[in-house]
Amino acid sequence: MSLANIIQAPTTFHNTTYSYNHSGSVSGAPTSVYDGNDGTYYQIFNVSSGGGNEYGTCSMTSEHTWGTPVTLKSVRAKMYSRCYSGGNYANRGQNPRNLQQIFLRINGVWTNVWQFRSVYLGGDAQPNETVNTDQTVAVGWANVTGVRIYIFVQSYAYEGSRYNDTTARIYEIGASGVMDSKLRLWNGSAVERIGSEPLLSTHKLRMFDGVNVVGIPLVSTSEVYASKARIWTGSSVQSLTKV
Repeated sequence: MSLANIIQAPTTFHNTTYSYNHSGSVSGAPTSVYDGNDGTYYQIFNVSSGGGNEYGTCSMTSEHTWGTPVTLKSVRAKMYSRCYSGGNYANRGQNPRNLQQIFLRINGVWTNVWQFRSVYLGGDAQPNETVNTDQTVAVGWANVTGVRIYIFVQSYAYEGSRYNDTTARIYEIGASGVMDSKLRLWNGSAVERIGSEPLLSTHKLRMFDGVNVVGIPLVSTSEVYASKARIWTGSSVQSLTKV
């Protein structure tokens, strides 16, 4: 068993919004970004076909928050952004054309932990850019209560009546982490804090934390966050997860 996706937990609140500045159309549903299916997505597409010296922009923000702080083991975002700029000097002034960011709410403050940002190299020969991202950031952060994905896309036409379009799309967001269950075990040299998750039907080991029944996730004994505590599941030996 692996750690559950906290984005899909029943105690997680979801808010996905978008913006555009000309003619926009939406595809998919907001729930697609955490449905566990990499083939579905939520998207905003913006078209501009006006005169010269015109910018076309769109953005998407997907925010997922929960109340009890967790120690986050990893966060993953699969996303896509594209800009197309028509006309002469289509690349002029474009920094950034594509911006993709992952934020975590740590100790109540939104903190940028990863980003891709287009770099304007000069000249006018790069009017198009597509960025496909499947990014996993695997580091342990404590006191995390939210994940936010942000995409900003910009196109530009310097002169003439030109067609521009921008796309911001999110396929999937996932995050794995554990709460402090308040359960402590001595491993022979130090005290280990054992982690818990919001209760799911897949949890074989459960405990009452004083307020709720929570699940104790079991992981492979080789995982970096495996504790020294072992348990037989009926088919294999697994470890309790440490915070």
